[in-house]
Amino acid sequence: MADITITAADVDPGDNAMMASGIAGATITAGAAVYRNAADSGRISLADADLSQAASAAVGIALTGSSADQPISYQLTGDLD
Repeated sequence: MADITITAADVDPGDNAMMASGIAGATITAGAAVYRNAADSGRISLADADLSQAASAAVGIALTGSSADQPISYQLTGDLD
């Protein structure tokens, strides 16, 4: 099975989207799964099931790209357009 390809410019929240924002703990691209990293002052980091149990607990999908220590918006629930 082929991997899913996500085009960052096409990641848009749907009408029923519930969104949140935070500070990025790493460089993040729109469309990436993210989690709130309690070990890094609650910064938003890339979710990764192979990294740790905490990192595997994705809370949403990044709606914007961001560099470390910059604001980021992410979607918690709802449809992505």
